[in-house]
Amino acid sequence: QRKQQSHAHSEWKGMSHPLDLTLKVKSTNVPFELKLCSKEIVENSANYVDAVNGTLMGSYALHVAICEYVAPDDLYDRLMGNADGGDVTIPKISLRSARKMLKEYFSDQTVLIDDSDDEDKEAKSDEGKNVEDSKSLTFSLLCQISKTAMQTPVRGRHCKHMQCMDLRNFLHANMNVSGGRWRCGVCEDFVNVRDLVHCGLFQAMLNSLGSQVSGARDRVSLRADGNWKLMDENRLRHNKRGRSLPSDTNNANGGGTNPSIDTEVIELI
Repeated sequence: QRKQQSHAHSEWKGMSHPLDLTLKVKSTNVPFELKLCSKEIVENSANYVDAVNGTLMGSYALHVAICEYVAPDDLYDRLMGNADGGDVTIPKISLRSARKMLKEYFSDQTVLIDDSDDEDKEAKSDEGKNVEDSKSLTFSLLCQISKTAMQTPVRGRHCKHMQCMDLRNFLHANMNVSGGRWRCGVCEDFVNVRDLVHCGLFQAMLNSLGSQVSGARDRVSLRADGNWKLMDENRLRHNKRGRSLPSDTNNANGGGTNPSIDTEVIELI
């Protein structure tokens, strides 16, 4: 189950899909034995004795895990601390701490160009402060996975962005086993559920604007001081390209002229 990356035998890479041994375990009260058979053991062994004894030459690793299936909604309740039995609870970033993080994020994402020659340092400082507070970035209150309004905004602890995704949608999207599981819906980096954080800033915006959020109006303008404003409905980009027929073209009845026809092309984004 490995994938060959090139013709060189030393560059076989990939991962083996997990094998479910549940049906093979007849009773949990009786010890059972697992045997690993590998062709590389015989080929890489220096002699027959090592091959018989099963000397593993670093070609394989065996991992056995006892797993418990938890439905996405049940896992959501555990992560939010709404159900007993959960050993992991997602930490929540307070609104105050989130606003502090936002200021640091603004300093990394925006550049202020000052070409003024004013020698008044104090006035220049006050002006720079006002400009700093007036800067804004645009974020979406829609989940990047389902494209619906978020209810519980989360992101990875190590993600470099402020944009969030919905926790419940994230868990439902990772229900099925695949090679692309547990990827952030924004940056696509690997995100373990233990590394998720609940953003208090996005939660505050959703609490105040949630009823107004829709697919046509989902963007918010977020300023460096932590204040936000819901932007107008998303506009479609219209390109009008007029095209008219010659004015002397007769119609089918032999009289009059065909009116000019304007063709409107709409690009959906």
